[in-house]
Amino acid sequence: LTACGRAVPPESRLHADRRPVAASGGMVVSSSAIASEVGRRVLQTGGNAVDAAIATGFALAVTYPTAGNIGGGG
Repeated sequence: LTACGRAVPPESRLHADRRPVAASGGMVVSSSAIASEVGRRVLQTGGNAVDAAIATGFALAVTYPTAGNIGGGG
């Protein structure tokens, strides 16, 4: 338990292979680029964050069905 308070050694830090992304007005991220695009389009056409999340979830049910989505097995 005491070790939890120690700083993470520099060699064990994770390094990103891409630059950070910034956005204004909204961002959609998922394990599927196609599902994320569906959510982004919902935001772009006037939907809110809940609309985008639901649309992304339904798209994930198709693009990544084993992740425990509707009809999935996870």
